[in-house]
Amino acid sequence: MDDLVKRLRVHLHRADSLDIEAANCITGLADEIERLRAALQLIAADVTGNKHHQAQFRQDTAIEQIYEEKLQLQMLNQIDDLSPGRCVSWYMMCSYLYYQKDESVISDELFDQICKKILDNWKDIKHPHKRRIKKSDLEAGTGYAIKKYPSIVMSSADRWLAGEYDG
Repeated sequence: MDDLVKRLRVHLHRADSLDIEAANCITGLADEIERLRAALQLIAADVTGNKHHQAQFRQDTAIEQIYEEKLQLQMLNQIDDLSPGRCVSWYMMCSYLYYQKDESVISDELFDQICKKILDNWKDIKHPHKRRIKKSDLEAGTGYAIKKYPSIVMSSADRWLAGEYDG
C-alpha cells in the first residue's frame, strides 16, 4: 500500500497539466489509502494492547494528514482559488502554527504567495483579523509580529495540525 501512495504522490507532483478535479481525486484516493493503513495499524496495536504503538500511530496519522493538507494547498495554482479574505485566515493559522507551535505546515513560497495576495487586495479585504496584520510584515513575508491570536485561529490551527480540519 505504501508503494501505491508514493506513486500517487509522485504522479501528483509531476501532473502540472492535470486539472484540479483530477488532482483532488488522486489526493482523495491517497488520503483514503492512508486512513485505511492507519486504521489497520491502530487495530493491530489495540489487539496487542501496546499503548506506545497506539500513540505513535495516532501521531503518524496526524503528520500524514498535515502532509496531505500541504499538498492540497500547493495545488491551488498559485493561490488563485482562495479569496483574499480566506488568505487572511490561512495567514493567521500558518503564522500561529509556525511562530507559536514551531510547526511548518506550508512551504515558504506558498506563504509568500498568500502574503502577496493579501497585500495586493489590502484595501478590499474585510476580515475581522485584518487589524492584527501589518503591511510591513506581509511585505517581509512574516507573521512574527502577531503576539495575540484570536481563539478561533488557535483552535482552527490546532485542529488542522491534528488532522481534524480541512480548511
